[in-house]
Amino acid sequence: MSESKGKPKTLEDVKGEFAEDIEEFLEFVETDGIVVLTPKAWLGSSAFNEFIAIVKFLGGDYISGDKKAGIKAHFEVPLEGKGSKPIKVAKDQARHILNTFRADVEALVSKTIKELEELTK
Repeated sequence: MSESKGKPKTLEDVKGEFAEDIEEFLEFVETDGIVVLTPKAWLGSSAFNEFIAIVKFLGGDYISGDKKAGIKAHFEVPLEGKGSKPIKVAKDQARHILNTFRADVEALVSKTIKELEELTK
């Protein structure tokens, strides 16, 4: 890691903090002023710890995945003067809560309908 110069400004700035062969392990995509780094395969604890240290150094964080909500585990690094990591995290959490709530409501409705059908027999 180079000495901190503030938040990175481009996707290339983020890539530049990692080893040259990093794209064998992570996919890099810029979206809404945030660089999203998605693992291509299981990283293992050693690689994960190395990557999260660099991501945190750049002002980013790790976002846990949630299969039900359709969120893949990934790292996020906000770019200087662009996106906002807290807003992205809040959106992901809200999406997860809504999806979980929707599933719970659908299950409750289904159960209630079955109980009503049983009562009317």
